[in-house]
Amino acid sequence: MSPGRRPTPHRLRRDRREVAVAVASAAVVILVTALLLWLLAPGGDDPAPSTPPISLPTPGADVPIPDTATPDPATPDPATPDPGTGETSTTVAGG
Repeated sequence: MSPGRRPTPHRLRRDRREVAVAVASAAVVILVTALLLWLLAPGGDDPAPSTPPISLPTPGADVPIPDTATPDPATPDPATPDPGTGETSTTVAGG
């Protein structure tokens, strides 16, 4: 046989003033958050962008392209034989 239900104490209802203060506090927090988001939002009323535009070169424009075909005379070609041993070097220049 199962034990009988134990009597539970009756929970008192909350005071109306306490509930009103909690609801008002929550409403104030939501309103202040919305106000700060509106005031601090980027863009605002200014139609000009906040960052300057980036200009990219377009094909056919007079943009100098660096010549990568001519090697730098200070950097040795890794495929040339080493004068001391006669073997080709496999190390990368500068490393």
